[in-house]
Amino acid sequence: MLANIKRIAMRLILLLYAIALLAYVFSCYCYKCICKKAGQVPGAVIWIPIVQFIPLLRVARMADWMLILLLIPFVNVVAMLILWARICTALNKSPWLAASLLVPGVNLALIPYLAFSRTEDASDGVEPVETIEPEEIEAPLDSD
Repeated sequence: MLANIKRIAMRLILLLYAIALLAYVFSCYCYKCICKKAGQVPGAVIWIPIVQFIPLLRVARMADWMLILLLIPFVNVVAMLILWARICTALNKSPWLAASLLVPGVNLALIPYLAFSRTEDASDGVEPVETIEPEEIEAPLDSD
């Protein structure tokens, strides 16, 4: 009887480890997609824990040393909100989406949403503004 309980417990632990590993790989893939959308090359760093935030900091146009703030308790909450708000802005999304990180359950949807949603850019049917070359502009007449 005790052997069966140990076997079931071991299988449950292995299942939880497998789920955690799949969640980690999926989140890393989402981070990679976010970096690519923003025009950054994430490289292999995106798969390394903690260091994976450096490419995201670059997407958010924040200094690399800000990674230290992500490691300090309580400060990391504010730093994460700022980081994800700036990433949302870089992807032409509302920075208020970062507030969803504070809502349990909803926070799990933000990163996949940013990774797989369409971004708005000039190629989405909006005609680019025509620019006028400096040589096309006529010089004003002197009223001497």
